[in-house]
Order: sequence, then structure tokens, then C-alpha cells
Amino acid sequence: MPISIHRSATAEDPPGGPDERSNATVRRLLRTRSGVVGCAIIAAFVLVALMAPVLGLWSPDTQDLLHTLARPSWSHPLGSDQLGRDLLSRVLYGARTSMGLALVVVGVALVIGTFLGLAAGLEGEWVDAVIMRAVDMLMAFPSILLALAIVSALGSGLLNTMIAIGISAIPRFTRIMRASVLALKTQEFIEAARAAGASDLYIARAHLLPNALAPVIVFAALLMADAVSIAAGLGFLGMGVQPPTAEWGAMLSEGRVYMRVAAHVVAFPGLAIMLMVLGFNLLGTGLRDALDVRLAD
Repeated sequence: MPISIHRSATAEDPPGGPDERSNATVRRLLRTRSGVVGCAIIAAFVLVALMAPVLGLWSPDTQDLLHTLARPSWSHPLGSDQLGRDLLSRVLYGARTSMGLALVVVGVALVIGTFLGLAAGLEGEWVDAVIMRAVDMLMAFPSILLALAIVSALGSGLLNTMIAIGISAIPRFTRIMRASVLALKTQEFIEAARAAGASDLYIARAHLLPNALAPVIVFAALLMADAVSIAAGLGFLGMGVQPPTAEWGAMLSEGRVYMRVAAHVVAFPGLAIMLMVLGFNLLGTGLRDALDVRLAD
């Protein structure tokens, strides 16, 4: 999904400095329907992840073999799985796993990709050529296939899943940041800074980075949805987070055999994945509208 949001001059920004501009962005975000719904969904998942030990009636790993595949009841509000483990507790702890994994992966990929894109766009010449050829090589593979290849080489597990998804995400951040920097380099305020004797480091820190971050932030929200989907896909294939850790993709894989006799074992983890992905996508759409100053009142 192409994103082309460029903030060049400060004349269009609200007066008063970074804090007031941030408040204006939040106000614009909360005036968009997708932003409000996305924030509500993600806030609910964050609360669920933080409160999992309190909200869960049972430990996510406690087995009750006398009540396997039990349907939803007062003692097990979402039922139990094939090992008698409480499905509500596992879904709640799965939110913690998926949310934490996505935050770490996207955060690390954003920092590395932003630095590489900034260096490529600002320095140009051989620096740009080396970085972008490496990015092109990585982007030649679909994200899920690249993640599968990395996990196959490193082995399954939470850490290796993070590494695999992070490596597949870095090239996309790099390309977006580079495109923003290239567009901003020709702006008059950058030329004025150079004419005043400002160094490349100062221009990057004071001018390019703040003005080029809008599309990167939007993409980060959208990539959170991708990270959750890819992590669930790896878990479903048995190459992601390993049992007994509660993870939605692995729960789908374990429960697919019992779909005809106990549909709830796959319905609730699948619904959780769908809602989290939907929330991040809506949040990304709302951020896109809020950060585009051309849509500001």
C-alpha cells in the first residue's frame, strides 16, 4: 500500500511547538471513525494483555484431562482445549505474546530501517547503492517466505520468530524513509540550512528526520498487523512460538483437528487474530489521515 505523506514547511503546522502539534495530531486522529475504532480495539487488547493474570480464571498451562474440549461454561467461559486447558486464559495470554512480539519486532525494524533509509537518501552515491541493493535482495522474497527461511535456518522459538519477522520488515521501512528523504532534500528549507553551513548530521536530526517520520509512523501501525499475522502463520506451521506458550497461531494449529466436535477451540483464537489485525489496520488508516496536513482543518 503506497504511502505518500510529506511534511515540509512549518507554516502548515499548528503554532506552539512539538507538543501542540502532537496534540493537534491526536485531535485529528480522534475525529476519524477508523482512528477511534482502531484505538478502541488496540486499547482493549493492551488492557487484556496487561490484566491477563487477573482476568484469567486458570493458569494457561494447567491441564484438566477430565474436561477436555469442554464447551463454554461458568467455570470455563470460552471452553477448554484438547488438553483441558482453559481457553479464556490462553487467549488472554496469547494477546500478551502477540502484542509483545509485534511491538518489539516493529520497534527494532523501525529504528534500523529509519537509520538505513536516512543514510541512503541523505548520502546518496555508493552508500545509497549498497543499502538499496541489499534491500532489493530482501524484498525479492515475500515476507512470509523470508520469515520461514530465516526460522528454518535459526530454529523455531519466540526470539527467532522476532528476528525473522524483523529482518523481513526492515527493507520496507528503509524504502519509505529513503523516499521521504529524497523528496525533502529538494525543499527550500533544506537548501537554506545547507547555505547557512549546517552539517549533514544536523540537517538529518533537525530537519529531515522530524519531517520524514509521518509515513514511517503510519506504516509502523500497518506493519503491526502484518507482524501479528506472520507470527500466527509461523505458529500455525509449528515454526513460531513453541508450546506450551500460549500463542494464537499455535492454538489454531492444535485445535484444527477438533473443529467438527469443538469449534470453539479454533473460533476464539481466530477471532482474536482477526480483531487485532483489524484494529492495527484501522489505526494505521486513522494515523494516515491525522498526519496528512493537507486534510487538516
